[in-house]
Amino acid sequence: MNIDEEIQYLLQNIKSRKDTHPDYISDQLESIQATILASHARLENALETRIIVQLTKTVGTIDDTVRYKIAAFIKQLLVDISFRNKLNIVEGYKDATEGLVSLLSKTNKYRNEFAHPDGMELRNKYNFRESKTKENIRNLLRCLDQAEKEMDNYFIKAVGVPKMKEK
Repeated sequence: MNIDEEIQYLLQNIKSRKDTHPDYISDQLESIQATILASHARLENALETRIIVQLTKTVGTIDDTVRYKIAAFIKQLLVDISFRNKLNIVEGYKDATEGLVSLLSKTNKYRNEFAHPDGMELRNKYNFRESKTKENIRNLLRCLDQAEKEMDNYFIKAVGVPKMKEK
């Protein structure tokens, strides 16, 4: 069996176990789950970058190479800090709106809900077949969309648009 065949074989094994697990979630919910996790990761990365920029500003005028090394070190430290604590740090800068903080908190709640799913609860709360639970899906997606828009606007104000080096 070559590597491509083995990958397909393993994916099929995992999928067949998923289908018989009591906490299974539908393919549609898995798509929502993937969307939430990706959005959360982008937002968390923006929080980390905001923290890094703030901390490296305090260093003063230094060579870019040194600044990048400091930033890489800070990035390693941030890996062990929760999203909520990163958000608390950024809140301390006093330049994030209450709306952004609220959206990021909600996004983190959704991420926790979908990263540690109770399949039956998710299937009941986010059912694509019922209009009431479709509203939950719409509200979740609206939150993610608005959080990313607000973060983009905040990031540009707080950090600026990065300058691209010419090669």
